Amino acid sequence: MMFSGYGVVVTGASSGLGADISRHMATMGARVLAVARRLDRLERLAGETSWLGQIIPHGADLSEPDQVGALAAAWADGQLHRGELIAALIFAVYFCVQVAAL
Repeated sequence: MMFSGYGVVVTGASSGLGADISRHMATMGARVLAVARRLDRLERLAGETSWLGQIIPHGADLSEPDQVGALAAAWADGQLHRGELIAALIFAVYFCVQVAAL
């Protein structure tokens, strides 16, 4: 699997492209930390896709500095799989992966 052993942070993961990227990265072996404001949708995504791979829901509004700080603190405290490579994905990276797969 292309991303086996990697941890990936996907923001805006509760719907649309963010949810699609989360699903896709999980199928490619990544451990996905799915971040969005709507924790209920993230939990549903994680439950619906548990057979694909690991998607870890994390509710946060990244427009709020204190919540960004809490996410960073959770990482520093080892709550979010310390030691793994964490990559913030944007659409361009997802597009490149899709094109490379063709």
